[in-house]
Amino acid sequence: MDTTAVFVSRMLRYISPARLVFAFAAFAVWMHPSSASAQTLGSFQHAVYLKQDGWPGNGDMTQTADGFLWISGNKGLTRFDGSRFRTFVPLPGERFLEARLGALHPAQGGGLWIATSDSATLLKDGHLRHYGAQQGYLGNNATFMTDPAGVVWVSTSAGLLRFENDAWHAIYRNRAGHSLKYASFDEAGNLWASIDHQLFVLPKGQSDFQPVPHGPSNAQRVHAGASGHLYVTTNDGIHFYRRNGLELAELAQPLETRIYAVLEGKDHAVWMGSPHDGMYFVSASDLESAEATHVVPRTQPMTREDGLTGNFAAYLIKDDEGDIWVNTPGGLNRFRPAAFTRVKLPLDIHTTSAAPDGAGNLWVGSENNPVLQVLPSGELHTTAVPPLTLALYVAPNGRDVWAANPKGIWRLSPGEPRIEKAIGAVAGPVGALPCMLRDGQGKFYVCVPYSGNGNGLLVSDGEGWKEVFNHPVFPTTLALAPNGDIWTGSRDRNHLYRLAKGVESKFDERQGVAAGVVKIILADEDGLWIGGDNGIQYFDGQRFHTLVTDVPDIAMPVAGLVVDRHGDLWVQTLDGILRIRAADLARFRSGALKRVHADLFDDQDNVSGIPLFSWTSPNLKLGSDGRIWTQTSTAVAWADPDHMQVTGQQPAVYVDYLETSSHAYASARDTLTLSPNEKAVRIGFTSPTLGRPDKLKFRYRLVGMSDAWMDAGDRREAAYTNLAPGSYRFEVMVTNESGLSGKQLGTIRFVRLPAYYETWWFRALWALPVALLLWLAHNARSRALTRRLKIRSDEREAVARDIHDTLLQRLHAVLLSLQRLSQDESIPVAARASLARIRDDTRETISEGREQISMLRRAQDSGLMLYDELMAEGRRLQQQQDIRFAVEVHGEPRPLKSEAAAELRDAALEGMRNAFKHSGGAEVQVTLNYEESAFWVVVSDNGHGFDPQAQSSARHNGHFGLLGMRERVSRLKGAIHIESNADEGTEIHLQVPSRTIYKL
Repeated sequence: MDTTAVFVSRMLRYISPARLVFAFAAFAVWMHPSSASAQTLGSFQHAVYLKQDGWPGNGDMTQTADGFLWISGNKGLTRFDGSRFRTFVPLPGERFLEARLGALHPAQGGGLWIATSDSATLLKDGHLRHYGAQQGYLGNNATFMTDPAGVVWVSTSAGLLRFENDAWHAIYRNRAGHSLKYASFDEAGNLWASIDHQLFVLPKGQSDFQPVPHGPSNAQRVHAGASGHLYVTTNDGIHFYRRNGLELAELAQPLETRIYAVLEGKDHAVWMGSPHDGMYFVSASDLESAEATHVVPRTQPMTREDGLTGNFAAYLIKDDEGDIWVNTPGGLNRFRPAAFTRVKLPLDIHTTSAAPDGAGNLWVGSENNPVLQVLPSGELHTTAVPPLTLALYVAPNGRDVWAANPKGIWRLSPGEPRIEKAIGAVAGPVGALPCMLRDGQGKFYVCVPYSGNGNGLLVSDGEGWKEVFNHPVFPTTLALAPNGDIWTGSRDRNHLYRLAKGVESKFDERQGVAAGVVKIILADEDGLWIGGDNGIQYFDGQRFHTLVTDVPDIAMPVAGLVVDRHGDLWVQTLDGILRIRAADLARFRSGALKRVHADLFDDQDNVSGIPLFSWTSPNLKLGSDGRIWTQTSTAVAWADPDHMQVTGQQPAVYVDYLETSSHAYASARDTLTLSPNEKAVRIGFTSPTLGRPDKLKFRYRLVGMSDAWMDAGDRREAAYTNLAPGSYRFEVMVTNESGLSGKQLGTIRFVRLPAYYETWWFRALWALPVALLLWLAHNARSRALTRRLKIRSDEREAVARDIHDTLLQRLHAVLLSLQRLSQDESIPVAARASLARIRDDTRETISEGREQISMLRRAQDSGLMLYDELMAEGRRLQQQQDIRFAVEVHGEPRPLKSEAAAELRDAALEGMRNAFKHSGGAEVQVTLNYEESAFWVVVSDNGHGFDPQAQSSARHNGHFGLLGMRERVSRLKGAIHIESNADEGTEIHLQVPSRTIYKL
């Protein structure tokens, strides 16, 4: 076994991710790097699906109208959506007639035909319907086909049948010595068939087959391609014909190898499956070349040693997007047209650097191989240029290609590669040289890791080499501007240098350089771009501006920059290649756009491997033919911006299943009914996108629970728990890689039945005793409260009696004494005046005591008792202080709890007294606000105000008014808020929650 086979076999043995993307598929094919239209196997991204991914095994394949891929075999029927394989399970009461299923084919109007040994089964809308002899189906060994009108036909051991009016009808019956095996419709509706190993045709609208003159002997399988070609296999090869109506003309010599299956791709390339040798690929251009010279078409083989999953390739299909699927005994293969085409290189090559010339040659240097010349035919030539040649430079004319290595400067093209100029000992002990260029005067500039004083850049002065800078620079990259200026980056962060006619200029953070270590410089007519560890920047001649893309996580570090013929900017990063359109770049330069959109090309587009920054920059180059070339550690690939496939199909989305803890329900059009104990559900959904399923984004919602959409990312299942009884509609939408949304929503409806304890009648039944219990509890509580209130009322009356009979009587006696003494003329006038004031205070105290006795004996609060009390005290204070006073009421008055009202009254009275005595204002106002959630008392004045913070120290000076107010309100679970400013008065807000102050 050769090294390729050993490498592949080890990869297959030890690597087992969910999906293997075989980057080494390109190694087994011949490439055409010179022609933008030439297609090779390297133009396709090759992915495989193995047993560990859920692949069910080797069997027939087809794609149905809904986009799903179906595979038959020993495991029954399997459906693939591009992301996961799911075994089809028939609905309860339905089953397949046999365990092993045969040929598959899409049905007209949707659905799937499945062949068994002596019948055909139609799977449609989740149901199976079998067609046997009673429905006109005869024979076995079925091969289905569809005519241009969409009618399904089948050839069996019994003959040729057509499906119409829900039955199979025999069109041609096999007989001894005249047996039809394989057939294929062309785009005109003619049916080409092999009958007893001879080629026949059934013209459209006729009933009899006609022999085809000059057809091959021993004809087996027949395939009519959309290109106008006809492919006929025999026991020893395959013949290529061009159709002209019902006549054939051989367009090339037959390929003498046994072919089991043949398929024409969307681009008219030919794919052929062999029973022993794997697969063969013939591009459309190679077929045209073979027709021009009437030779055997050049084929590109692919076997198991090259990455195919097996050498028996019997089943080939083309899906709706043009991808080719090949099923073998080892796994399923997908060949998807990729944006980039890989170039064949030796398997052991690493650390590559490539440069295309104007003649169609590709020059590839590497760390471990001599420089390779890849001819336009794809043939590799090894040159005399030694390994460690990584600094390659293509001159602006696109014709001259230069290279630098420790031995010197080499001219690679045109002509034979030859050394042009030795570097000599001035460079010191160096390894690979990271960069070089040649300016318009023929001077060479070379980056070296070490030179005399360590500045890192040498220039040829005609005879020898000299250092460009007189200080260390250590350049990372070089670029030649159209005006002749030379730009270089440095290993120092945010440092950039320009040589303009030998004059050095330095750019750094002061000019806005923020790319980190500058590794790539692109200088063209539109300006200067730089790329580094921190991303991409544009230089407008004065300042550097950072370009921000909508994929910021992968837009750095930058390993390559190229502007193509359309003005689009291509950027190579660690995670792939970005393309930014010229229109967005123009808006960015003008300042009208801050964030630009970028198209990403990754390993699914044949951009595989990691770009190397230190020795192979730049990693992107523009060929003279307009192609973009990229290089990584082990691969080289190209893309033609003018011929790139654009995904324009809207994705479809479907609900797959609904599962509960006890049942699994397939998606159904009718509303599902869930039992009362099925409170938790999992709903699976999918989108049959076979090309880039990893780029799909899903959103879903459950109407009946919430109308809000939930982002699921690429997750394909939603879960809900503790669902209430009711009707629900689950909806899901999908968006693909191009931002296209699905044509319609995926939906499923279901009803969760209520349990007996969730029904209205059960709730009504238990509501009565619960209501009775609540009433009894309320009644008992009311009686208890009444008793407590009676006790409290008795206590209040007793306290009132004690105050009246003791304290007030004694105060009254004191008052009489003071009255007498204040009128005694034997006492000095000043003393009598003091006694008079004491007399008046005693009279006020007696009056207040009587008011307290009145309140203690008052039985009910109508909601305005507090109003009356505050109004009475306010009028008394108004007479004493000659200050205006008013009370306002907002809201509907409600009865207040007596104890809470007393606390709040005392707090409000304290605020009123302070306002009358200390505010210095002309008006005091009290506002009562009966709100649902709280009761408010606001005491305000228009006085000189005060500092509420300063009052925190008042108690240390013997002033406890505000402190007492706070304590009273705090006991009521309320809050106090004071607003006061100099000369703007004071407002004291007392707020008590409704549950504390209001009576029930």
